[in-house]
Amino acid sequence: MQPDNPYCTKVSEITWQQGTPSSVEFDDSYWSQGDPTKEKQWVFPGQHQLPARAQQADLIVLLELGFGFGHNFLQTVALWEQSSTTAQLHYIAVERSPPTLAALKRVHALTKTKASTRLLEIYPVGLAAWHVVWFTDKVRLTLIFEDAQTALPRLDAKVDVFYLDGFKPSQNPELFNQFIFEGMQRLAQPGASASTYSVAGVVKQGLRAGGFRIEKRQGWGRKRELLFAQAPGDWRGQRLKRPSVQIIGAGIAGQSLAGSLNRFDIQPIILADPNHPGASSQPALNIYPQLSLQRDRQSEFSIAGCYFALHNQERVQCRPLHWHSATPAKIQRMQRLSQLFPDNYLEQIGNEAIYHQAGIWRSLPPAGLQGAKVCELKPSKGQMRLYDAAGQALSQADVTLLAAGTGMHALTSLALRNVRGQSIRIRSKHTLPEFLTGDINITYLGGQDFLVGSTYELDGSDPQTRLLDTDRLISDLAQTLQHRDFTLDSPHAGIRTVFSDRVIGAGLLPAHTLNTARMDHSIGQTSGPAPACYALMGLGSHGATHAPLAAEAIVSAVCGAPSPLPRDLAHSTRLDRF
Repeated sequence: MQPDNPYCTKVSEITWQQGTPSSVEFDDSYWSQGDPTKEKQWVFPGQHQLPARAQQADLIVLLELGFGFGHNFLQTVALWEQSSTTAQLHYIAVERSPPTLAALKRVHALTKTKASTRLLEIYPVGLAAWHVVWFTDKVRLTLIFEDAQTALPRLDAKVDVFYLDGFKPSQNPELFNQFIFEGMQRLAQPGASASTYSVAGVVKQGLRAGGFRIEKRQGWGRKRELLFAQAPGDWRGQRLKRPSVQIIGAGIAGQSLAGSLNRFDIQPIILADPNHPGASSQPALNIYPQLSLQRDRQSEFSIAGCYFALHNQERVQCRPLHWHSATPAKIQRMQRLSQLFPDNYLEQIGNEAIYHQAGIWRSLPPAGLQGAKVCELKPSKGQMRLYDAAGQALSQADVTLLAAGTGMHALTSLALRNVRGQSIRIRSKHTLPEFLTGDINITYLGGQDFLVGSTYELDGSDPQTRLLDTDRLISDLAQTLQHRDFTLDSPHAGIRTVFSDRVIGAGLLPAHTLNTARMDHSIGQTSGPAPACYALMGLGSHGATHAPLAAEAIVSAVCGAPSPLPRDLAHSTRLDRF
């Protein structure tokens, strides 16, 4: 791995004194000697009346600057679990120089809890990225490995509570400065509260300048005082919006949207064309990141999307993905690429490589799926009503989510291009690579069955399988394996869609792009503005990697929760960009 590369975080260099970690860079300990549990609980969650406030809200948004070893987070989760609240906790944490997983394990080894074990399971590889995971069914953690000075302007959230837990201000001006305090002011809800162990003048002055009212309170241990601050205005708990929702489409996009809606306690109506099975007509899809030699928004989205899919999507089997190619140019590119990432993320071994953060997603029809092809959408009394080809009403809801794959050609006027691909299902009694990409893709399906693919034909739209493509795949597989000791079970052909810039489309659908009538003839009334319609489309060949996070962003917008995406990444996928 190259030093100072654009993908990796600055690893925290730590020394240990009687089991207590200290930062070499900041010349400061992470906490006082001994067990930090009581100290952290007192200074941070203990100052904010969280159980009482949770009773007055559907969600609490908490922003921590300085995640460290996760003690504040774990204490807050424990408090949340003990309170038996039904409110959601959206915990956003920013950490520029995260400890390694080995250091985290060392700290939490003596005080193993269910929550600390879970934290170790989901703790990300040291990449500068946004990592979003539903830690429990009521707690969503967004762990941002990035400098707070660049992360705060990218946040799209209304914050109720702030934890300021950086190292001492004299050594850490990057965290305690006017830019940070102004960022807090922008994000703060009226009456939002903040706490920090530091009562240094720069902190007091900065919070005051940011509009916060400050007061000193009793500290913990050797730190006799802590600082508590409150934004102007009266605090009111945030409420989630839970409208009625209908989804058109039941492939990876539709299933991802349904999964995110379920996490927000919304049970959608799901309709899909029975002649269009979704998931690109494939029994399994691969999850792994699309990486580029130059960090860009697409690779950043893909890294974040891969993490989200592996840790949140249902029916995902996490396993390393092996990469192999016989093409010198591809091998050279992979060698350069692997140098940009830690070995536990992307590891080069000779002419091969391993994606250690990868998996396989399997499609199953979602519960409550209605087999019906939606042919028309009409506004009706503030909702959108869906009709089939015969003009029969199918359903109606406050919000409509379009995720119909190639069916989006008929439902919207957005310029999508088709990509036709063909794969084959084979059987083999012999050992084959179980999860391989590169010159050819091989995915183990169970028993003696393997999925092999795939061809690529831009602007192809023929849904029928072709003997020529089947023969080509068999030949490529035989060349990779150096034998033909396998039998063909069945071919599969599917059509994906892409936008011309190869970036997915996710978000609010511009009203003028929706192919919908303005008059509901069954009622005889002219409708007002079109009800809210969102779309998830143009996923291309990495739908299983990118759809779940994009769906979470759409559903968060529908419900009024913080966005799991940085503002610039969400902006790059907007549907009005053309």
